[in-house]
Amino acid sequence: MISSVHSAVVQGINSHAITVEGHMSSGIPQINVVGLPDQTIREAKDRILVALQSLQIKLPNKKFILSLNPTDMKKQGGHMDLPMAIALLKACGYFPDSQLRVGALGAMNLSGEIQETNQIFALIENLVAQECDVIFIPEQLRYAKRFFKNSNLLPVKNLIEVVKLLRLTDLQLVEKVKTILAHDEVNIDSVISIEVPQNNEYLDFNQVKGQEVVKRAIMFAVAGKHHLFMYGPPGTGKTMLAARIPSILAALDEQYIYERLKTLSCAGEKINPQQLALQEPFRSPHSAVSISAMLGGMQAHMIGEAALAHRGILFLDEMPEYKRDVLEGLRGPLESGEIHLSKTHYKAIVASRFTLVATANPCPCGFHGFSDQCNCNQRTIERYFSKISGPVLDRFDLKVEVAFKHEVDLLESLNDVKPIGTKTSPCLDSLYMYNEVQKVRAIQNKRYQNEYNSNCTYNGLLNPKEVTQWCQLTISGEKWVKENLTTTSQEDSLRHHYKIIKLARTIADFEASEKIDRKHLVESFYYNRRKLI
Repeated sequence: MISSVHSAVVQGINSHAITVEGHMSSGIPQINVVGLPDQTIREAKDRILVALQSLQIKLPNKKFILSLNPTDMKKQGGHMDLPMAIALLKACGYFPDSQLRVGALGAMNLSGEIQETNQIFALIENLVAQECDVIFIPEQLRYAKRFFKNSNLLPVKNLIEVVKLLRLTDLQLVEKVKTILAHDEVNIDSVISIEVPQNNEYLDFNQVKGQEVVKRAIMFAVAGKHHLFMYGPPGTGKTMLAARIPSILAALDEQYIYERLKTLSCAGEKINPQQLALQEPFRSPHSAVSISAMLGGMQAHMIGEAALAHRGILFLDEMPEYKRDVLEGLRGPLESGEIHLSKTHYKAIVASRFTLVATANPCPCGFHGFSDQCNCNQRTIERYFSKISGPVLDRFDLKVEVAFKHEVDLLESLNDVKPIGTKTSPCLDSLYMYNEVQKVRAIQNKRYQNEYNSNCTYNGLLNPKEVTQWCQLTISGEKWVKENLTTTSQEDSLRHHYKIIKLARTIADFEASEKIDRKHLVESFYYNRRKLI
């Protein structure tokens, strides 16, 4: 008798259907697992045997073959314990003949209790797509049913529950599953709720005194998804400002919460079902991070920091301290929003559309151009910034100086621009900034919803064609562009022009202006004028 149980495996962030086939025959009593299993799956047979003995279930003294199909794909993961155990019991006739498609995933301990594993959301997604009549998942993952409406997911605590259900006839099992699912459907939303994240009162922007221009730039970056570079001597508050960015990030829509949970589970991060109030991610990898840890791909299931920052912020503190190959590797996702991973037998495309926020000192000692303490020569400074190539630096829409004395007076002198926080509000706080960011995002959403089928697109992500369509200028704005944005200079580029206009579009949105005026362009140009060396 040949039995079959459906399961799945994950490579990168993509899942693949797997069928576990079991066969019992005469021969030396043993269990052979074939089909390119990894060490974890090969060890599963020992866990299964002990678990069955603890439940007083004894297998016949026969030879068992467990085949993992397709046979030419490498399989890995402890979640194969449960489907392998079911396939063994079905092969030896422990369950009645059944025409139902059974799916399962979950690790088992020696007492038969079923436990959750990594990559669970991608695995469940695949099993649901296989349209199994019943899908057994660990009880700890009951909250996952919120994201898979009208599916046959059946949470179970241990192997004995699975055995009792599968010993029923097909008709009895179908009715039992319908009863359990109907009960869960009523209670799942009341047990598990997703709430808007609350701002952390211990990390509020009002704790940073001064630097109101920088705070304003941060609002632009978060609202319009513009890449931000903060530049200045140590002690001026660059890292302190960046650490408070999560206090103004928005809650993810529920469709994006599932996408976020799927990425986290594939990366092996622990998910707390009581804390599904997920906001846009904020990732801050250490400067010693390797290229594989940043981009992923060293292992078939590894997700890097850049992918974990998808739809959120990737913060690089002291950017010149990062390895050059790590920074160069970010050029792809910064441009396309995707990471292309490739190995000999493995290829995957991982979404990685993030906003890059970075800081840097002006030199190794940190005081060049700001204090007489600096003893760094020009060659030392150039070597310090050599890890940041021109193409990477050119991706930043805002380059803001964070000095000991903020530049409000200088900014105001440029065409009477009056930044928020200099007159009406002495010190911007997170609550005010959060509300302003949400207003501007609502404006962007309304503007682009017809063009992009209600999927919000941000000003910072506009391509040249969309810039022409959506970034309309006033007469004074057009005059300023003709006078100041030309391609005759070798140091100027079309990308630089588009950056200024896109950022000006965001600045205009903060003032609820339908068209981009001269003052918006002037302020945008101010944020793009800074050169590091």
